[in-house]
Amino acid sequence: MKYLSFVLVILVFLIGCGSSKSGPGGGCCGVPGINVQVVSPIGAAAIDDNLGQTLAITVQVTNDSLNAGVTWTLAPAVKSGPTGTLSNQAALAATFTPPTGITSPTQVIVTATSVTDTTRSAAIPVTIYPPLKAVTNSSNLATAFLNTNYTCIQINQSSGVTQIPCAVSVTGGLGPFTWSLGNSLLPVGLELAPGADQFSTEIIGTPTISGINQFSLTATDATGSTAAFSLNINVAPAQLKVVTPTLLDLVSNTPYAPVQLQASGGVPPYTWSLAGGALPSDQAGNPVMNLSPSGVISGTPPLNFSQGQFALLVTDSQTPVPAQAVFPVPVPSNGSIITLGAGDAEPVCTNAAPLQASTPYAFVFAGFDKNGPVTFSGSFSADASGNLTGVEDIVRSSGAQLAQPLTAGSSILFSDSGRGCLTLNTSGTSSQFRVAITKLTTAIQDARIVEFDDATGTGTRGSGYFHLQDSAAFATPVSGSFAFRFSGWDAGANHFAMAGTATAQTGLFIAVSADVNDGGSFSGPLTGGGTISAADANGRGTATLSAGATTYDLIYYIVDASHLIFNSAQVLSNGHPLITGEATASAGPFSQATLSNSHIYRFGGHVPGSADVGVGVLHFDGSAAVSGTTYERSGGTANATTVSAQYAIDPASGRFTFSGTGVPVVGYAVPSASGITGYLAGTGASAASGTMEFQTNSYPPGYQFGPISGKYGVATDEMFDPQTTVFAGVEQAGPTGGIQTNNISTYIDSSSLTGLIPFQEFELFKYTWSADGSGAYGGNTYMVTNQSKFFYIDVSPLNGHPAVVVGQIQQ
Repeated sequence: MKYLSFVLVILVFLIGCGSSKSGPGGGCCGVPGINVQVVSPIGAAAIDDNLGQTLAITVQVTNDSLNAGVTWTLAPAVKSGPTGTLSNQAALAATFTPPTGITSPTQVIVTATSVTDTTRSAAIPVTIYPPLKAVTNSSNLATAFLNTNYTCIQINQSSGVTQIPCAVSVTGGLGPFTWSLGNSLLPVGLELAPGADQFSTEIIGTPTISGINQFSLTATDATGSTAAFSLNINVAPAQLKVVTPTLLDLVSNTPYAPVQLQASGGVPPYTWSLAGGALPSDQAGNPVMNLSPSGVISGTPPLNFSQGQFALLVTDSQTPVPAQAVFPVPVPSNGSIITLGAGDAEPVCTNAAPLQASTPYAFVFAGFDKNGPVTFSGSFSADASGNLTGVEDIVRSSGAQLAQPLTAGSSILFSDSGRGCLTLNTSGTSSQFRVAITKLTTAIQDARIVEFDDATGTGTRGSGYFHLQDSAAFATPVSGSFAFRFSGWDAGANHFAMAGTATAQTGLFIAVSADVNDGGSFSGPLTGGGTISAADANGRGTATLSAGATTYDLIYYIVDASHLIFNSAQVLSNGHPLITGEATASAGPFSQATLSNSHIYRFGGHVPGSADVGVGVLHFDGSAAVSGTTYERSGGTANATTVSAQYAIDPASGRFTFSGTGVPVVGYAVPSASGITGYLAGTGASAASGTMEFQTNSYPPGYQFGPISGKYGVATDEMFDPQTTVFAGVEQAGPTGGIQTNNISTYIDSSSLTGLIPFQEFELFKYTWSADGSGAYGGNTYMVTNQSKFFYIDVSPLNGHPAVVVGQIQQ
């Protein structure tokens, strides 16, 4: 017990000497007769409400010939307030024990009254403070990181995840407080500093040695009460880094596609938990989403649920001190927090614009139904209301319906935000598609489509595209040299790929050179020939193409004089794979200089049980050397490979090959400073097919700022696995690596084995890039870009059926 050094007036009422009142009971100015004076405490009396705390009070009585002493009484300073107890009451002393349960300062009055003259007394006010308690434990102190300024974090909805000083605090007691480490030590580089108020002290500094550090800390208040802390601060060797996850909003009663969280650095495996906040919950407050220790976010929200706001904590497996990271990354102010909830209402497709009316568009599509591979092709034109006329070719494993007129109900309409809905009806079929515009001037030039009518996972699912046609080219026979590629499936469910070159001349294909890979059986270059008929009013014609001993029967549609798209003209059977493809004018002669500058590519094939997909960036020196990086996902394994190779190009055909560590493909060059610059056929077991496109002539330095900026139509490219989820949508990207979130203009529509998920907006997203245009487009991806387009592949271990995704800027 310690008495305050400053002076408070103690009211001591001495009544005596007839009608006169005595001076203070302290006896400084006594009056004749008996005086009661306080000996202790000296000055204002205060005590904490800690268990076992007592206050000893003594008085003296002067001028009392009987030496009778005093009687003791106790009363609250406020009516009905707590009082405590007096014990050990003696003639000149008593012991005060404060009341229990004090939560705010309160006061009592102890009165000592002369036995001989009851008009003489001394009143002693005693202030009682709440008990002094330690309120900080080791879990309140963040892990420190080597050579990093030590801070803790605060998480709330208004300010997000922010950095705050790491403080040790007490409650109760009477300030000022003193803080002492005794014989213990803080981690090297840390020290105590004054806190934000008298009830706390801060731990500041930069730790310089990693390890587990236990220490003791004692707070002592002005009454002498103490609160002891036994704490530890772990100093980890380094912080982990959390990769920004891609999170879409939740749809009621629809399973959420699981998201695998990613971290880098430290020692795997990682353990994940909430750093603060809560996941989405039902009306009873029960979580409807789950975060597993392995870092998987999953769940199925019910009809009614509340959004969640939370932060993530990841811990690695280092010993003795695991490394950690919090996401979102704590910042000094204006932090962010993860929000996961429902999105906006699904936009309705009601507008015919922005399709160019009375102008033909050619389309091609590939996918799967329950019986096997499926392809569509055709041409349509729209009136001012979006109603379609035209023709469609439908080739399924169960049969083919060629040149079928589109019937009533065929339409293409758009929402105000640009979401497209396409319906293609024939006399015997009806199919629904979602449209992602990929090139838009005064009207749509190009778009990607996915079928969107398989609510059970047993219907048709696939992807394709359509292009504005130049109808002026329909009347002119196709002529000139073209590079081409085909991709599809043989009768044994093996992937098929072909790339090559051919010259169209007076209804014939001549000078055919092609490489073919059928289920991993590669052959080439093969020679051949073929035929190509005149096109009809829809720009549609038929063709045959021979490579080696095999002839392929085809349907083609003219996009313009330099571009054709193809579909098979027959049902899948032995020796007749079901294929789609494209061709681009490509005139020789060719040289090593035909391939120069930087290019991006994509390809895809199939290995048993899984797709084999890849993207990459290649830098050709125009002479013989090629460098760059390839990113591939095959059979569940993802890898990045540095290219260090030589290339050689055939001067007559434009066929190019690689030697050294490179891309396992052969290609056929398309000389161009934009767009497609080559068609690829894989040489390995997956029979991959792909395209190469021009990137830049300024690498290095390459892309110093975010290369993806603007509104992009985004969709799944060709399916290389019947179980692949396909989607189409629009994403508004910014130059700092973000896209618009919680915004009606940034969304996807997806179709999977579990059904349809219409219109999901993005809740969280981040893309990253390197100077060569490679990087990641969202979590668990590899990406390459040339600004106008980007290609990416999903490498999440939760997605066993990936595809290449293509994004193209609309304007």
